[in-house]
Amino acid sequence: MAAGRTTKRILMDKANRPVAIQVPYAEWRRIQRLLARRKTLARRGTRAAVLEKHRGHVKLAGDGLAYQKRCRAEWR
Repeated sequence: MAAGRTTKRILMDKANRPVAIQVPYAEWRRIQRLLARRKTLARRGTRAAVLEKHRGHVKLAGDGLAYQKRCRAEWR
């Protein structure tokens, strides 16, 4: 089985409508671990949300771009 690829079997009812999906146990465990990790990351928050709590706490004396241009001019 190729990495990242799930072998599955779709079970149908008498009217040929999908009613269930069968996957090998090892694949099911892998999927469960991925979902658990996703939940853990969601609980921790996204990177933007983590950085958001620091907004407004850092005070700059001036324009960051102007400072950068001044420093680069000094290097020349």
